[in-house]
Amino acid sequence: MFDRDEFDSLVELLDDRDNVVSECVRNRLRQYGPDVVRELMALSFRQKDDSLKEMLRDTAADINSENQLRKLEELSGQGGGRLSLFEAGFIVSSIMDPSLQRDTFEDLFLRCSSEYVAESSDQRTAVENIRIFNHIFFHRLHFAIYDVEMSELKYALISDALRTRQGNPFTVAYIYVMAAKFAGLPLEILTFPGGFVPIYVENGKELFYINVYRNGEIFLKDRLTEFVSALGLNMDVTSFKVRDDNALLTIYLESLQYICSNAGEERKSLALGQALDILGSERFLSIDEEA
Repeated sequence: MFDRDEFDSLVELLDDRDNVVSECVRNRLRQYGPDVVRELMALSFRQKDDSLKEMLRDTAADINSENQLRKLEELSGQGGGRLSLFEAGFIVSSIMDPSLQRDTFEDLFLRCSSEYVAESSDQRTAVENIRIFNHIFFHRLHFAIYDVEMSELKYALISDALRTRQGNPFTVAYIYVMAAKFAGLPLEILTFPGGFVPIYVENGKELFYINVYRNGEIFLKDRLTEFVSALGLNMDVTSFKVRDDNALLTIYLESLQYICSNAGEERKSLALGQALDILGSERFLSIDEEA
């Protein structure tokens, strides 16, 4: 049960100069569970003192990150380590924005994904399905790629991109695959050092690739080298591997941590690094210069 009087007293002690006291206060706040994050954030919005506002938000962010990372660890240990892109997307979005509620995130996603689900059909070919999905995603919903240089945090967040329909290449691609799989389209990703490309796999057969940079343009394997070269990369495509959703989540986290680190968002960068460690040691966006 939430004890308002105790909560108010604990908040007053948050900035105690005695580190032992302040840490005991934070430990007690953690025991309130997830609801304390919402209480701390709500209290921060009512503050006029900037230093107190920042302290409350930092405390809420730290407790929320701990909760979400624990949830990520639990989810990654279930079902053979395969994570739902939706659940993982919310976890990462919550780490970035502690005030984000799951219902809000779900509503934003369903507004986008339900458009295709309403028009899906088992009678269409794979190419027809993707072309219809592309039309809805890029032309009806108007998703578009911004910030190719990966320098602005506002284009890196899944929750923001679901609202504005604007995101950097990794964010839009994550949403694209997440929405397509929710609609029942059998997409996986083909990974290579420096990135990935969505691939349509049906009955174990790799049918075609999808260029999210070009509104979901479909291309075949003979143009794969051309696609990779357009990204400024030069490598042997025979070494590329088809991966599952965990790899896509890892790639998105890597891109997000890169932007946070460059933006001086140390708290968020640290939490994202911990999320990456939970998923394992494999990384995809770093390129071996000697290769």
